[in-house]
Amino acid sequence: MSRKIGRARGGDFLSLAPGTLVTKSIAILLRSLGKMLAKLMNICASFAIILFGAAALCYGGELIEPTRTLQDAGERWGKLVIFSEPPELDVFLDGSRIGQTPVRLERVKEGTYKLQIKDLEKELYVKAGRTLKGGLFKGRKERTSAAGRNSLTEA
Repeated sequence: MSRKIGRARGGDFLSLAPGTLVTKSIAILLRSLGKMLAKLMNICASFAIILFGAAALCYGGELIEPTRTLQDAGERWGKLVIFSEPPELDVFLDGSRIGQTPVRLERVKEGTYKLQIKDLEKELYVKAGRTLKGGLFKGRKERTSAAGRNSLTEA
């Protein structure tokens, strides 16, 4: 960028580039605005860092676990939906409590599991890419399935 200071009709001028004339006062103003903008950007960046830090503290200061890893890249996933009447019955999958009905699990590895709701204990198979639905109604075992093949109870 070439800079020339000279005199023209109307006052001093500063040539920033070939064919561009800017008076000194405008050039000074532009430089000041640039410096202020740089300071404002630094302040905004600092503020963003403070906000992200505060958000991390709100979530216990722990990192959020990734939803996918390279280890389960080859895994195949299905879905499981369990409901009941009355609601809020404890649901166990392979002996671990997964919640109270209604329960919706979006990522269940393909495979065989042991499901327990109240007195109902059933072995089920979750297929990849499919949603397996089932439940318990007023003490009776009810049948609901994905494509009629995967059912929690037998008809």
